[in-house]
Amino acid sequence: MTRLINIYKHLYIISGYPYVYHEKMKMLLLADLHLGYEEAMAEEGVYLPKAQLTYFKKEFDEIYEKIDIEKLVIIGDLKHRFDKLSRQERSEISETIDHLKKKGISEIILVRGNHDNYVSPLLKKYDVKIIDYMIIDDMLLIHGHVDPLTYSDLSLDNINMIIYGHEHPSIVLRDRLGKIAKLPVFLDIPLKIDKKIVRGVILPAAGYYQLGSSITTDLEKYLSPITKKYGDINMMRPYAILRGEGLLEMPPIYMMLDFIEI
Repeated sequence: MTRLINIYKHLYIISGYPYVYHEKMKMLLLADLHLGYEEAMAEEGVYLPKAQLTYFKKEFDEIYEKIDIEKLVIIGDLKHRFDKLSRQERSEISETIDHLKKKGISEIILVRGNHDNYVSPLLKKYDVKIIDYMIIDDMLLIHGHVDPLTYSDLSLDNINMIIYGHEHPSIVLRDRLGKIAKLPVFLDIPLKIDKKIVRGVILPAAGYYQLGSSITTDLEKYLSPITKKYGDINMMRPYAILRGEGLLEMPPIYMMLDFIEI
């Protein structure tokens, strides 16, 4: 039985996976898949097995067998390359969409990330909607590379939660003998925006190779302007993923400084 951890209203973390599930809308949320990463790395002389798509399909199929999913939202960075749509990206995006539709996913939405260049014609062919942000009830879904206040048509007056990616957060656990493991994490972080406290949920990267940066108390080391400008880092709470196995619910970061590498 897949364990669902309720974090807000109809929103659940899926234990053991870097995904969130909106139960009422039967919608799976994920970020930072970075398809095509292996080809980009090979051009730099680093050769990796083509694992990201394989792992995503495997994990999706495992979840799909246990949870009622009808819609899927990718909160940015479906692909990896900035400068073009590579051959691997084109092939794997097509394969991903075909796989999801064969499973019965009725709607696929891409919330545009900073890597999602040159992908519009291909996604249009598959009837995948591309948007800059998405609002579900009082929740804002946005990739995180842009401050939401820069969108003139977006009001945060009725927003109580912002769900974003871009950071690829992870945590390094250690003991007196040294490092134990580096694990991807969800981050639950208070955001103070225009004198209003909004709850932030930073998604881990869905991509198998996108383990990312270790969380730290230094705001300047974060990538997202949302985290940098508005985040209360000391009260940030990690949920570490044991991939395919479970979830470690942790206390706020200020209580963990003796046990993590920052």
